[in-house]
This record gives sequence, structure tokens and C-alpha cells, in this order.
Amino acid sequence: MPENVAIISNVEPEGVDCSSYYVKTRDLVPDRDDPVTTSLLSEVGSNEWTRSCNAMLAIRRTIRFQHLSFEEYAKEALELLLQEASSLRSVVSKSALLCVTDLLDTYDTHVLFTDDTLARSCFICLVEMNLTGKRFVAVEAKKALEAYSRCLPVHRSVGLSLALSSHRNANFRRVLLQNMCYICTIYTISQEVEVIYLTMNIFDTSDLFFKSSTIAKWIPVLQTMVSVFIHPIRISILTRVCPIGS
Repeated sequence: MPENVAIISNVEPEGVDCSSYYVKTRDLVPDRDDPVTTSLLSEVGSNEWTRSCNAMLAIRRTIRFQHLSFEEYAKEALELLLQEASSLRSVVSKSALLCVTDLLDTYDTHVLFTDDTLARSCFICLVEMNLTGKRFVAVEAKKALEAYSRCLPVHRSVGLSLALSSHRNANFRRVLLQNMCYICTIYTISQEVEVIYLTMNIFDTSDLFFKSSTIAKWIPVLQTMVSVFIHPIRISILTRVCPIGS
């Protein structure tokens, strides 16, 4: 990936009406004509994009209305969807991300991530998709990453961010920090302190996350971290007091 790729830009291309594939989860309706699960999974990677998108939409309906019967296929589906998320065809990419979000919001960690390898690859894929130049795809990637953070225990989500904090791409690191800001908004104050405490551990390593050239730049960061124990300050303040990749 390019070193300084933009986080999001451009708009959804015109000329093709793909809105039927972008149905919000709450607006999905059951369809008796949906094929059996094994057929759905085989269609996800189809070279014909309409078949792929129809399969992913059917999977979303199955998750919504028959989630118990689909549970044994959830992990396999996630692996297939992550491959399609990076498709060069925007409608396939966005459809896959919508489906990933529904999976993460429906099933527990022990169902989707039986090993750390898939958890890590899923996290990296979603962060990278936040960097796509297609804004309407990046928006869905952000929602999927937030769903991922809700699915995993806080220490695992933050731990993955810290493990990847040495990434060469400054925008990649920025997405990691933005996601930790989101994590702070969905947990209790005591857990917010835990998130910031974990973030502070970076100062004990090699300062891979917050790169500053002078001591002066560190002062507001340290003040912010100390003040969290007095006031319920969100870690998002860090994004304003310490530029990433400086």
C-alpha cells in the first residue's frame, strides 16, 4: 500500500443502480427463495458480480432471520467475505463489508474467531479498507471496523492496534488511533482508563505510535493522559494534541 494514501476521497460512481444491494439491516425482509447455505457460500466468490452480490444479500437475510442455522457457517463466510471486501468492483466490496458488519454484530467472538490468525487478518483488512479512495466504500469499512471493536473484548481490540502501531503508513496508524477513540465511546469510564493505560505502554517501547521530534510535543500528551484519572476525558483528545506521523 502506498505510504501516503488518502483515507477517503471521491464519491460513488454514477451510471449503475446498485441500491438494491445496499439495504440497511433493519430493512431486510425474509425471502423463501434464498438457496441453501452451501450454495450461498459457493456464490460469494463468483466472477459474475451480480451473482456474488445476490449471494451476499441472501446471507445477510439469513443472518437476520435464521442466525442460529447459519452459525456453523459464520466463520467460513467471514473468510470468504474478507477476500471480496478488497474487490476492485465497488459494489462487491461494499456488499461484502455490509455482510461482514452483520456477521460481527450477530455472532460472538468464539464463533467467528476460533484462532488469533483470522482475528488479526480481519482487523488488518478492515483498517486497510478504511483507506480506500472510494468514500462510500470507506464509510462501510468504518462501520465494519466499529462492529469488530464491539465484537472483541477491549483488551484484544486495543492489543491488535498496539501490535500494528509500527506500520509504515501514517494514515494506517491514524485509523488505529481513531478506532481506539471509538472504543472509548462504547465502554465504561473504568474501561476507558484501561484503553489509555494500554496506549501509554507504547511509551515504554520505542514510541512507534506517537512520533515527535521535540520534548515539547510530548507535554500536552502526558497532561491529557494524567487528566483522564480526574475527568472522564476521551482518548479522542489525543488526536488533537499529538499529530500522528510527525
